[in-house]
Amino acid sequence: MRDDQRRQRLVDANPWWRAASAGEDPTAWAAHQRILRSRADYDLGYRPDILNDVRTEPVTDLLAVLTGPRRIGKSVALLDTCRSVVRPA
Repeated sequence: MRDDQRRQRLVDANPWWRAASAGEDPTAWAAHQRILRSRADYDLGYRPDILNDVRTEPVTDLLAVLTGPRRIGKSVALLDTCRSVVRPA
């Protein structure tokens, strides 16, 4: 697979990349994301800092693996990080 084909697949598969490439708000996906939308009803304002280094450091080719027991917030932490990293153009 060529590099441009790989990039196009990533754009097609990721709502924030797809929106950014179309000139739309890349954070609009968060309003439709079930986990984040459901949390809004009982949000206490806590945000885990486990992914702060991923959020603030330059993008590299490093593979990061987030592991832990079920239902402790891994997906929510990842979604929060994605939402905070992507900024509207």
